[in-house]
Amino acid sequence: ANTPFDSLSKLRSDLLPTGLQVQKFSGHYVRLDTAIKWFDWHGFFCAISSDKPALGRTDIPILNRQVEIPVSAIVNWIVYIFTQVLGVLIDSNEIYATVENTFTNLKWASENGFADFSSSSEGTNSSWEYRLTFASPHPTRPDVFFSLVTTIVLQADIKNESSWWGLVSSTTARFVCTITALKLSVTKGFKDPV
Repeated sequence: ANTPFDSLSKLRSDLLPTGLQVQKFSGHYVRLDTAIKWFDWHGFFCAISSDKPALGRTDIPILNRQVEIPVSAIVNWIVYIFTQVLGVLIDSNEIYATVENTFTNLKWASENGFADFSSSSEGTNSSWEYRLTFASPHPTRPDVFFSLVTTIVLQADIKNESSWWGLVSSTTARFVCTITALKLSVTKGFKDPV
């Protein structure tokens, strides 16, 4: 099934329908401009700010290096940011496997709708936007869960889209990665208002 967001969830079965509603709502803010898909953070934030569900938004530029590093180092850093900085309560090995699978199978991720290529106006760089949501239970309220809506933009000195398709864990490039995330507190029964 084609979906604008990949998802990792640790919700009880009775909260899963609400989790799907959060994904559906978030998906309305994936925009298409001149054949490039991207997540409209400004529009998303404006849409939810009237209800005040957000616990905070963060932009984290990571691994901005001028040296070549392997995909595995990028994935390790992404997992660290999610688990240690953003507080995602999902097993780090599961996050690692999901993110690595996406970045080493970008053609598949693109065909499934949750990752999109963009060529850069700067030299030979290009990038991918990978959209991923996390959902985990609230520690004390059984009718509430946390949802983290994220985009991971991975840029490198790779010019063509098809050149990204052969990445493996040991592939090296001059990667630059930025994570943008917004944590939501969601009450059971939330429905996509759009």
